[in-house]
Amino acid sequence: MRVTGLVPRRGRRRAGAPWRAHVAIAVPLIAPTAGLAEEALATEPVVLVGAGDIAGCSWNRDEMTAQLLDAIPGTVFALGDNAYPDGTNRDYADCYDPTWGCHKARTRPATGNHEYITPGAAGYYNYFGPAAGEPGKGYYSYDVGEWHVIVLDSECGFVGRCDAGSPQGRWLQADLATNGRRCTVAMWHRPRFSSISGSNAQFRDFWKVLYDAGAELVLDGHVLY
Repeated sequence: MRVTGLVPRRGRRRAGAPWRAHVAIAVPLIAPTAGLAEEALATEPVVLVGAGDIAGCSWNRDEMTAQLLDAIPGTVFALGDNAYPDGTNRDYADCYDPTWGCHKARTRPATGNHEYITPGAAGYYNYFGPAAGEPGKGYYSYDVGEWHVIVLDSECGFVGRCDAGSPQGRWLQADLATNGRRCTVAMWHRPRFSSISGSNAQFRDFWKVLYDAGAELVLDGHVLY
């Protein structure tokens, strides 16, 4: 995994306060092969590159990280809170589209809490269209090479909870049961664990279901360092 594009918050930092950073993560995903180690090394990596808490018209961090995307191939992920402040049609058009929007055709997004400031996350669904999955759900999956990618919606109150018995929880279990890829990565906005906010029990079932299915990696956003 390569973490790049660390950009501290603009302005003076309050003594003792954490840095607020905007990080682009490039994840080369190489699925294990059944053959020799040389075969695994020769396997063409699948690249996922992205970040969360991305764009706003009052800063330039999104411009800087978008420049990183220009040089990195693969599928772009957006981990929610993609267009500040409210995820409106205008926020996406004026703040996200001029920078990260240059890579819209290869982007697979997730919702965040700021998306839902706009009722039904309408700005998000209007902007990304079919790439965001079915409107009103916010969860979907796709395959890249030998990797199965699962996108979940961590705004539980807007999608009928996040426990194993919820519509999203049942969908996750069914999706994993039919997954034919060798490796699995899941992503959503609010983290299950964080060194700042600790443990978020809302996502305990997500974590357990993915762990029991042998998922390799989880990517989250939301917590700003």
